[in-house]
Amino acid sequence: MTIGQRLRRAMAREGLTQKEVALRAGIQTATVSDIVNDRTRPAFDTVERMVRAIGVTFGELFDEPRIELPYEDGVLVRAFDGVLHRLMENDSAQKAAAKTHPSIRAPRRRGAARSIPGLATRSTQPDSSVIRDAPAHARNENHEVENLHSESIPEWYYRNGARRSFKVLTDAMIGNGILQGAVIYTRTTLDLASADGAVIVCTLNGTLYVKRLDLRGRQKALESANPRYPVLFVGEDDEFTMVGVVVTKPAS
Repeated sequence: MTIGQRLRRAMAREGLTQKEVALRAGIQTATVSDIVNDRTRPAFDTVERMVRAIGVTFGELFDEPRIELPYEDGVLVRAFDGVLHRLMENDSAQKAAAKTHPSIRAPRRRGAARSIPGLATRSTQPDSSVIRDAPAHARNENHEVENLHSESIPEWYYRNGARRSFKVLTDAMIGNGILQGAVIYTRTTLDLASADGAVIVCTLNGTLYVKRLDLRGRQKALESANPRYPVLFVGEDDEFTMVGVVVTKPAS
């Protein structure tokens, strides 16, 4: 199976369109189309950006078996992945700022290593000032959840279809027992009707939400379990994608 076929299969499994992947990865939709249809040989960094945009790992992309890590190793992996993720966000934010304000240049770090073509330069100490001062549109502070790429999924959730992990950033679903800071797990489904009434993770116009889905005729409503948060209605011109249904254990 070619890399294009594997990426196309992963996109279908996650319910993502070529346009959505291109927007998340920061590349042209035509480029995504050429790659998934095997009309070009993509560069590794382009494939890496697409893999992150889809929300899978290279192991999942190439059907590698899951490796269970000891708890201590898992903590280190998650911490290191968090640093890398913030560095990539910094890089995206700086590029976005440079396009908006061409006269602003990123500060050059003393003693920085020379960059090697094709290899991203990574530091073990993220520049928190860049994160703090990044443009709001690059950070998107309205996200209600964040994707945990390296979070291991507990066995019970995995056996019940969960394949992705998210950290809850708000108290929007506190009435459903989903507290701020909790980790939730989702399963993928392409059947929107089957998710009616369920708590889902979704994107609406580029923002990640955790909401209860209410299908009211042709209109979709995204409801919170906290009266401080208004109901969100999905219009025809809105960009909506259901990421997954939240898997919950039955009450004992």
